[in-house]
Amino acid sequence: MMKRSILKFLGLMGVMALAACDVTQTTEPVIVPQAADLAVTGYRWTPVLSSSATTTTTTVAVVGRSGGTITNGANSLIVPAYAVLEDTEFRFTMVGDGTIHASLTARSVASGVEVTAFPRPVMLRMSYAGAMVSNPSALSIAWLVDGTVDGAQVKQTSWVTTYNKMVNAYLYHFSDYAMGLED
Repeated sequence: MMKRSILKFLGLMGVMALAACDVTQTTEPVIVPQAADLAVTGYRWTPVLSSSATTTTTTVAVVGRSGGTITNGANSLIVPAYAVLEDTEFRFTMVGDGTIHASLTARSVASGVEVTAFPRPVMLRMSYAGAMVSNPSALSIAWLVDGTVDGAQVKQTSWVTTYNKMVNAYLYHFSDYAMGLED
């Protein structure tokens, strides 16, 4: 009888501990790779040129913990629920350098502190509709380590949806990203 009471007590304590957990918080830090930590070899990438990507455009939107979608032309940034834990101002710039190049930043509305990493990934969707691409399956999105299409790039896990001419990638941190063709 005593053993059963102790087990019930421990079970109840476990349930209470789980109920007290805030599923929106993460206790593990999000580790953002640094350029010096990256040992990417054999990745050859050429930025995609687009005649429609010659004007810089910026979209600014506030997204809270329930998530949302930010669009800039045919491109979009999908912020899932709990990717940010408070109202956050997102700045989504499509850089008009002739390539399909996005510069992404986010700041806490309350504190003004820059948000660079996310506990849940956001999805960047870049359109290749205005680009001359003969083999869309070779397209990918790359992190521009130094912010330029001519510098070091790190391929992101990307996938192409040909029916709407989009290249998609999940991002865990903000920086500059561009679409390219793997050589």
